[in-house]
Amino acid sequence: AGDANSRYRLHIGTFPRPTAVSPAGGKAGEKVKVTFLGDAAGPIEREIDVPPGPVGGVHRLFASDDGGICPSALPFRISGFGNTLEQEPNDQIQAATSGDAALAFNGSIGHPGDFDHFRFGAKKGQSFQVKCHARGLRSGLDSVIHVLNADGMNVGGNDDAQGPDSAYKFDVPEDGEYILQVKDHLGRGQPDFTYRIEFE
Repeated sequence: AGDANSRYRLHIGTFPRPTAVSPAGGKAGEKVKVTFLGDAAGPIEREIDVPPGPVGGVHRLFASDDGGICPSALPFRISGFGNTLEQEPNDQIQAATSGDAALAFNGSIGHPGDFDHFRFGAKKGQSFQVKCHARGLRSGLDSVIHVLNADGMNVGGNDDAQGPDSAYKFDVPEDGEYILQVKDHLGRGQPDFTYRIEFE
């Protein structure tokens, strides 16, 4: 059922072969704890030094363990923002992970039908470009993002502004708390469907 674009790469060995890293990025110049996901032997936790720049660039991470070093890298976004990590369960608005728009929201759509929610405050007159970094970092997630008000009413959102990655211009209508909702376009999900959402 393939075509000329159905390419693959085969690796044979004892080395780890994760398919994603979480969080998917970190603040330039800081130390960040990351977890490599998707390897058959289970998650691999490490602490890394995020390069000082360029902000907006990609750092190449090579997972390693006693079996060797992964032969190909996973992309990790070098950012101007620190991290908020999702806290499960957060499928429901009432259980949204509390965060700050000055930090990036990180998580994964871990199973089919999964929704992630983050709660943050904003003030009238602020304007944000809300960008989801997923497919551009080799995640399988086809993201859809929505901003909701505190009552769960939709303010706005986006599916495919930047290819399969989402971006939405959020002009804050009034002071208050808001909810960022993340899901997969087709309702898919698995642990390595990672994402990183930044408010610029």
